[in-house]
Amino acid sequence: MGVCDSSNETADHLFYLCPTAMETWKRLIRPDKMSKFLIMNKRTWLLVNLTKPGYFVIEDQQCDVMFGAVLWNIWNHQNQCIFDVENLGSTSILEQSKRLQTKNGRAILAGANANNTRMLTRLRYSKLEAPSEEWLKINTDGARNIQGYVTCGGVIRNSRGEWILGFASAVGIYSVLEVEL
Repeated sequence: MGVCDSSNETADHLFYLCPTAMETWKRLIRPDKMSKFLIMNKRTWLLVNLTKPGYFVIEDQQCDVMFGAVLWNIWNHQNQCIFDVENLGSTSILEQSKRLQTKNGRAILAGANANNTRMLTRLRYSKLEAPSEEWLKINTDGARNIQGYVTCGGVIRNSRGEWILGFASAVGIYSVLEVEL
């Protein structure tokens, strides 16, 4: 059962059809393009939104970044509703995505204005926070080489950071977009 009481919690439902996602898309997508936006197959939908800036959106400033930010925030919202409801904020997915888009623009400008040495001195390593005592934490990642071969792996740790289980697998040949999803 999903956040919006849908019994069919598929990727299509989560990113297109869920009322929370639909509310966000209606504010971003041109009304004359909305039906096409919603019926495309996932691969085409991702490629068009990431490679043809302005095709669907009302405002085409950094729309590829906004698209990615919306997907990210829809995913985060879904997970917060299920696993961390007490910390669920009142900020809309669209507002969170606009903030992420703004941060991206600032990062690009900062990178363009700084030389590599200054950039390296500003880098800081982030520390993963341990979960609560009764929870486990799962970290996963994937990689793709130039020929398209994809691998993935992950680790499960307890609240003390102790290794519980790990995995790694060669997956096959996929596009970068498929690897990230």
